[in-house]
Amino acid sequence: MNPEEEIKTTEQNLIDDGYKKLTNEQLHELLVDKTVWGDFEYKGWRKFISYINPDGTIEGLNDWDSDVEGHWIIQNDSLTFDWDGYWIDWTGNAYEVDGEIKFYDVETNLWMTSFTKIEDGELPLEL
Repeated sequence: MNPEEEIKTTEQNLIDDGYKKLTNEQLHELLVDKTVWGDFEYKGWRKFISYINPDGTIEGLNDWDSDVEGHWIIQNDSLTFDWDGYWIDWTGNAYEVDGEIKFYDVETNLWMTSFTKIEDGELPLEL
């Protein structure tokens, strides 16, 4: 999806188009003990890389060289990031769309972020 399409797409549009929200089990399998690259779409576009540690912690770096640590939890078929720094905390419903994982923020009702690449294990946090 390009950004212009994304603005027009709601969570219900994805569901109507046949996309299914990822479950707790799918999210664990796809994301835990993985390094993810992505786009933070809420309040401006930022590129980032994060490692989702099996111990419930997360660390990330964005394209402004801003790094931060925090915690993650998967529950109710949603992923929550709770950052210890000034990055925005969010809880999102996840959908696999065109080879990316897209997160729809359950509080703002906006698309929050996309994971564009996922690799096994903890890799250096370099963009």
